[in-house]
Parts: sequence; structure tokens; C-alpha cells
Amino acid sequence: MLSRSAEVHWQGGSHDGKGLIRLGSDSVERAYSYNSRFGDGPGTNPEELVCAALASCFTMALASILERSGHAPRDLTTMASVQLIRNGSGFRLSPISLHTVGIVPGIEDTTFQKMAHEAKRNCPIALALDGVQIQLEAILANKADVAAV
Repeated sequence: MLSRSAEVHWQGGSHDGKGLIRLGSDSVERAYSYNSRFGDGPGTNPEELVCAALASCFTMALASILERSGHAPRDLTTMASVQLIRNGSGFRLSPISLHTVGIVPGIEDTTFQKMAHEAKRNCPIALALDGVQIQLEAILANKADVAAV
């Protein structure tokens, strides 16, 4: 079984410090800070990384489910968003919104919806986020939409 990892290094206090997030694959290294998390400063933040993890996991799961059913997708694009909300003296995540658009030849919208919801329920990152509500909007692009892409 493959093991995945990330390393974080932080220097300083929570408000004036700075950090560096490095994915174990060495393919991504990003700075983060109080201002990148609670303001609009440069860098990333844990919530953005949660969105990236969920969107990528969900999209791969959906592609797999579609392919196994004989409907290999031509294109899947997923956007995830979440807010960090003050909760008393701490914080929590708002419901995560997933918005996916698929170009999948030969599939009916009801089948696409069913498979998208199955992917949302069963992708490993969604399962790890048990306790965080995940909302899904899945759009099957029609021929007019495909021409615009």
C-alpha cells in the first residue's frame, strides 16, 4: 500500500509567523501565514488544500464510476469551496460546495446525477471528512454547452 505525506514547517507566533507546506511528492511547495488564512495575503491555507483534496478525489472517483458503467467521460471539471467560520472561541468549516461539469457522451442526466452522488458518498476524502456537510451540484453539459467549451 502506498503511503502519502506532507510536511509543514512554521516559524513564529500564530499571527506574525510564517509557514511552508511541502507535499511529500515534492511537486508542490507553498507558503502560508495568518494573513493567507484569515485575510487575502499571498499563499495557501488548510481550507484551500481540503478543497483541492476533495475536488480531485471526487473527480477521479466519478471518472472511475462513469468508465466502469461504459460512459467514459470526455471532460470533468470540479470546483470546491468552503469557508472557515467562527464557532464560539474556535472555528469550523462551512458546508463544502462541490460544483462539477461533465462532458460524457451517451449518458442521460439522471444516470449522471446518480453516479455523481455515488462518487461524493464514496470517495476516500469525503469519507475522511465525515461530519462536514458536502453539497453537490452536478451538471451534464449538453451539445450547446460542449460547443462553447
